Amino acid sequence: MIDASPVFAHSSYSFDSKRSSISAQVKKCLEDIYQLDPFIAESLLQKISQAPLSLLDDFICLSQTVALLSHKTPREPRLSALAETDATLLAPESHRVLFENDLIRILESNIQSGEFVPAHTHQWDSVMLILQGSKFLIQSASGIQSEGTWEPGVEKFPGSLDFDAYTNIGAREFRAISFELKK
Repeated sequence: MIDASPVFAHSSYSFDSKRSSISAQVKKCLEDIYQLDPFIAESLLQKISQAPLSLLDDFICLSQTVALLSHKTPREPRLSALAETDATLLAPESHRVLFENDLIRILESNIQSGEFVPAHTHQWDSVMLILQGSKFLIQSASGIQSEGTWEPGVEKFPGSLDFDAYTNIGAREFRAISFELKK
């Protein structure tokens, strides 16, 4: 009988090594692109480090792209004051600020299955790392209803003062971390 345990041990080491490498790259991304200090970057990394490796890799790539575009593309002035319709003011149960400075605000969103999220806005462009997706019923300010599904992944969203309400009609809690770019 052949003992295959060394092969599996090597595969486990390879996976752990890959996760460690990606985690280091995510931390560097948080420090360099989002200009977070090492302590904040490490705290945030602990929240997202168990996400699938492909998701973390996509986060790094999209963050690098956004950083390159923001340096090359002239931007319209952004609102510096918090909009009265901001998610943290109108939907604080589901939107929590993890970190904020003059350049960035990092939000954690947790929306339970069946939970209604009051109408609110997100005024700044953002990179959203969706850790656990779900299906939503979305109602616009004009009363139009639609359904949408956000799967685990990384998305770039333009800032908007569109006033939308959401109900998580999926079977799972929705969890995401948004990196809102103020400048």
